[in-house]
Amino acid sequence: MFDLEALDMASKKNIIRDFIYNGGGLDQTIEYHLWVHKISEQTNGWPQHISAYGHSASNYLQHRPPGINVKPLTGQGLDEVLNDGKRKRFQY
Repeated sequence: MFDLEALDMASKKNIIRDFIYNGGGLDQTIEYHLWVHKISEQTNGWPQHISAYGHSASNYLQHRPPGINVKPLTGQGLDEVLNDGKRKRFQY
C-alpha cells in the first residue's frame, strides 16, 4: 500500500480539463479556462477531490436540454458544479 500525495497545479488542471472536455465536448474558451481554474482551486490537489468536482462538472455539462449541442459555461453553472462537488467531497 502507498499513500497518494496531492497533485501539482498543472496535473490537477489537466485532469479537470479532461473531465470538462470529455463531459461537454467544449472548445477552450475564456469561460472554459475560468472553470478549470476555479474547480482546481477547490480540490487542493487531492485525487478524490478532483474526482468529485470533475464528475460534477461532467454531469452538469452532459445534462443539457434537447437540441442544445453545447451547454454554456456560465457563472450560475459553475456555482452549481462547485456546490455539488463540495457535497460529494464531504460525502467521501
